[in-house]
Amino acid sequence: MAYQHFYSRVPARVSMYNRSDGFDTFAHTSGLERDFIERELSAVYQNKLNKGDLGAVRRGELPCVYSQCALRSGRTAQSCTTYLPLDYTGERSSYLTHTLILEDDERKRLFFDKDAFIFNSEMFVKDISSFNITSPTASPDSNYPALEYVSCGGSTEDIVKKYSEETLKAFIFATLSVLKGKGKNVYFRLPYPDAVLSDAALDFINRIAAVIPYDMRQDLSFVTYVTDLSQYPNCKLKCISDACGEATGSRNVYIDLQTNMVSGISEDEISSNRTLVNFFYMLLESKEIRDEFLAYMENAARVMPALASPTLKVLSELVFLFCAVCGSFAEDAILPNDARVYEFFCIYEKYREVLSEEYRRTAYKCLERYPRAHEAIPKNIFAKLTKLYSAECRSAKRVAMNSVLELIHTDIMREKLFVFIRANYASEDEDIKAVVNADLCRVFYGGFLQPQILEFFSANFEGAPDETKDMILDKVLLTIRTTSVQNKIIDFLYKHYNNMNETERARIYDTFFEMLPECDALSVSLCALVDAHIETEGDALRQSVNSRIAAALEADYRKKEHLLMPVLASGKGYCRDRVIGLALGEWSARKIYSEYIEHLGAKKIVEKTEEVAYILSAEHFDNASCEKLIGILPSVYSTNVEKVSLYGWLDADGVFAQKLGDEYLGAVREKIIYPAVKGRLFDVFKTEYGKEGMQRVKEYCKESRALVDTDGYRAICTFEELVGAIEAKTADKAIELVCDMERLGASAKAVAAYLRAFVYDGSSSDAEKNMLCELSARFISNDLALDEVYSAYKQIYTQQYLIDHGSKADPRKADTEGAGRSIGLLWKHLVAIAAQSKEASDRLSAATTSLESAISRFIGDYGKGAERFIEQNMQNRPECFASCFANASAKAKAQSGGFFAKLFGKK
Repeated sequence: MAYQHFYSRVPARVSMYNRSDGFDTFAHTSGLERDFIERELSAVYQNKLNKGDLGAVRRGELPCVYSQCALRSGRTAQSCTTYLPLDYTGERSSYLTHTLILEDDERKRLFFDKDAFIFNSEMFVKDISSFNITSPTASPDSNYPALEYVSCGGSTEDIVKKYSEETLKAFIFATLSVLKGKGKNVYFRLPYPDAVLSDAALDFINRIAAVIPYDMRQDLSFVTYVTDLSQYPNCKLKCISDACGEATGSRNVYIDLQTNMVSGISEDEISSNRTLVNFFYMLLESKEIRDEFLAYMENAARVMPALASPTLKVLSELVFLFCAVCGSFAEDAILPNDARVYEFFCIYEKYREVLSEEYRRTAYKCLERYPRAHEAIPKNIFAKLTKLYSAECRSAKRVAMNSVLELIHTDIMREKLFVFIRANYASEDEDIKAVVNADLCRVFYGGFLQPQILEFFSANFEGAPDETKDMILDKVLLTIRTTSVQNKIIDFLYKHYNNMNETERARIYDTFFEMLPECDALSVSLCALVDAHIETEGDALRQSVNSRIAAALEADYRKKEHLLMPVLASGKGYCRDRVIGLALGEWSARKIYSEYIEHLGAKKIVEKTEEVAYILSAEHFDNASCEKLIGILPSVYSTNVEKVSLYGWLDADGVFAQKLGDEYLGAVREKIIYPAVKGRLFDVFKTEYGKEGMQRVKEYCKESRALVDTDGYRAICTFEELVGAIEAKTADKAIELVCDMERLGASAKAVAAYLRAFVYDGSSSDAEKNMLCELSARFISNDLALDEVYSAYKQIYTQQYLIDHGSKADPRKADTEGAGRSIGLLWKHLVAIAAQSKEASDRLSAATTSLESAISRFIGDYGKGAERFIEQNMQNRPECFASCFANASAKAKAQSGGFFAKLFGKK
């Protein structure tokens, strides 16, 4: 309900506040306090008549004046001032101002009614004949009833036809400007005589207000008739009468809708807001768009209260946003280029919360231009899309994603689009996920982004609906021959096999048999896939696979080249078992038997042995088949046998011993293992096999009389004795054993290398043992360079002396000590070796030259004390070394002038 207030010239008894004859309140609705009336309504009822108006009043020519303004309290005041030729005295001109103060409920109902004008002139009392002011009993009424506001309606199209377009647009802009607090007053003149001007102005303002957003209408302040520019200072829009001159001043706007003259508004202002002005002008002509826009603005203010009173810039943005999303305008007219599209998304980002789901859905239709034109989405627009997408409503996402998916089918920006899809997929609903997967399946099958899309499928396959799984699996299997993603597809099938339904798994087996005849790497991979999973399937499927494998083999054996059997037998599972079952069982009389045996023989020793052991230990192979296999084992193991080491055969024996029972183990050993081991026993001396194997081989040989009675076994035992003799520093025994090993056929080079690698320890702490080891190695390899032995051990002893004596060591003493210990130890071993046998003595006689060199070096290293050292330590010289001393004596005489002649001349 609207509160009412009446103000006019009244007698004192009717005066509510002044208590004297004159202008005063004489009636109002209860609840309007005096303070409010005097403080806020004074701007309404104190608009005085001008002197020039008195004659017009008396002649009854001054029309009713309507005004509206917003009060400081937030209420809205609508007033009607009626000018009376004579007041209650019958002598003076007067006026009546009837004001309606609209509370929130009335204001909401009035200003938010899209079909109503904002000011109904019929709501106001325009004379005081119904008030008996002159009655002696008359008194002011402070409980005048509130009034329910009844709005009136009308159309807006008439003023478009009546007034110039540019002038009307200027008025619209001026009205919007004053609503936004620009500070200017707008004076406008209409082509009507004064008698009807006020009503015409009210009708004009009502029609203009009809296109203004609801929340802004209550801020519209206007007066419909002024004869002086200073009247109604609280109103911004003023319709001026003929009595007024032209408004001047920078803070005033003057618009004459009759002459189409406009002043106070620059061309730049109009131009910079042309879109905004054109839009509001268009609203005058289109009720349908107007109603939609007003509802849009109402919702915007409700969601974001700051938008109830937007600036011109914000209002322009909201209008631009509305035009782009309402669907009533051609897209090219609103968003003609990429720059405008980007501008739109920037504005959309700020205000999208105020938009309905339908508007937000329509917003993203502007992206459809890019796939339609086969063009990339500009970088800045795509960045906005990426930023906004995750928080969008479902229908908006669907439109945006459709454009992305349509564009990803082209050769433009696929990688970026895929990254976008992958980043948002988890938050999509099931419908959009289904669309995404369908499109990506087509892209994948088209050969684009295959590794990335396959990874995406794999990450999201589990938990997807069966329809989606079927679709993905179909495209994946159709693409399985693509080399670049073949391994990834196989990995995909391994990972998700258990997440597939029966139909999907059957599709995998169909693909397996479709690819199998190619007999390539893919066929092998698929065999492994079948091996890994078929045991979990039911009997019916396994029976079907068995039959189809047999059929595939029969088809392959009708070809010139038989390639399928090795492919099926390449693994260690179901497919291999099926081949073995056919080859050694029901098809043993066919070509497949010999080809399988040949295939088995070509395997490496470990794989071959494991498969033979598997066949002989498997329950589903009968005794006859196993015995037949044992009978041909020599031919099976004849291939690549030279590449198998001694320890390879021992490992093979270990496999057989673990997997076979006594029934077959003895036969396999007698036919395969023992003969092979016997031929490779001397391999124990190969240093590449290490030190630990010798004892293992010896222990293994003890199990077989046939192996114990071999030179290889005897050589192993002899070598162990040799090591004992070396450890005991028994030179004659060591050389005897070395000769025995030579007679047994051990490789001299291998034994020498083995001695140096695993018996010689390289330390000076037991130089006697190490020198004997070295001499043994040189003896068996016939490399008796004794001067080298002397020099090596002389350096070892010298270094040890220096270490033992530290800083007190005498370098010359260290050199003498090293020479003496080295030649003495060498001489000791040589005497023992020469005494061992004539064979040993004869072999040493070939080394006299190197011994002469060793003695000569000793003499040079030891110095004058060499005479006494030799006399004391090198007596009882073997016959084979006699010439060594004679030759050394001659060399010494030539070098030292007889110093050593006496020494070396003695017998």
